[in-house]
Amino acid sequence: EGPLLSGLLARELKKRAPAELDIVYFTNSGTEGVETAIKFARCATRRPAIIHCKSAFHGLTNGSLALNGDPTFREGFAPFLPDCREIPFDDLAALEQALAAGDVAAFVVEPIQGKGVNIPRPGYLAEAARLCRRHGALFVADEVQTGCGRTGRFLAIEHEGGVTPDILVLSKALSGGYVPVGAVMTRRAIYDAVFSSLERSV
Repeated sequence: EGPLLSGLLARELKKRAPAELDIVYFTNSGTEGVETAIKFARCATRRPAIIHCKSAFHGLTNGSLALNGDPTFREGFAPFLPDCREIPFDDLAALEQALAAGDVAAFVVEPIQGKGVNIPRPGYLAEAARLCRRHGALFVADEVQTGCGRTGRFLAIEHEGGVTPDILVLSKALSGGYVPVGAVMTRRAIYDAVFSSLERSV
């Protein structure tokens, strides 16, 4: 029954997400979803750096904690995953400067920051995605706290219009806390770069 239900859920998620996100990879939680996004981005781009924003909350496991922009949650757990760089939220100039280093695998961002409920200016997410593509980095939308209808649309990123992330992370409202589940949606080319052989299929 488990695999059948997973397939049905994947089908429903694909109906609601941008068509380019044709792979659904399930996890047990949002923080595992962010860990997956880090791994997928580094493997697919062969680059080390991950950009995140000040005041961001992406989870509390080791990798996701390295992207956590709140020192309250980070205190006592250093050293963190290397090559994780913080920039101000809603600051396109800072993002472009960080991307210009040429070693960035991904920019991981919440469409609305959960800690503080910070909302970016209109156009920020669309331009951030465009900058990432120009510099060869992946645009990762962490919708763990904002996805599944919590902002009035299925994805908070839909309020921007025309923005398709390379990787999308969902959890929390995905089951309302009923079962531990998260979902990472991505493009097939990214998935194939990670699971590139039979030996790497698990």
